[in-house]
Amino acid sequence: MAASRKELLESIAEQIADYREGDVPRPTSEHVTRWVRQFSEDVQQGILAEINHLLPKTYISRDKTVDFLRGLTTHDEFCDGDPKTFWRGANLLDIQQGGNSQREMLGMFDELLKQELGLELVDCGSDDGPFIYIDDGLFGGGRIRQDLTTWIENVAPEKCELRIVVAALHMLGRYY
Repeated sequence: MAASRKELLESIAEQIADYREGDVPRPTSEHVTRWVRQFSEDVQQGILAEINHLLPKTYISRDKTVDFLRGLTTHDEFCDGDPKTFWRGANLLDIQQGGNSQREMLGMFDELLKQELGLELVDCGSDDGPFIYIDDGLFGGGRIRQDLTTWIENVAPEKCELRIVVAALHMLGRYY
């Protein structure tokens, strides 16, 4: 049996409830209704049904992001076998020129470093440590390319190791 419009609106609102939590009001079914009204009425039900179907497969919730970042703090291979030493030496970049996603990710990461390793971002960084660019996603590749090109041209040391960490990766962005 197909879900009713009301059920779809409520389901979508619940699935994205943590979107930009603390920055914008919590999405409601009324919010989703306003959004879907940009489309012709005859296609709205189909759009809602498809979004409701895709969100569980594609939406990266705050909890999933935290789990991803928590795993990064102690990931043995990424941290060269010694997470605490690795992060003490790592230089976490805060160079995003547009948007706030990198700052938000670094804020979450700072909390997780405290919880997992007793470190804070201010404890991290060294002249010979790798540079870490953390962000939520790499889709088209333009944002990261712009950020890193500016950094490389103006700030980066002549020789360094750079690691890019994203929670979501689109193949076009990876290629780019």
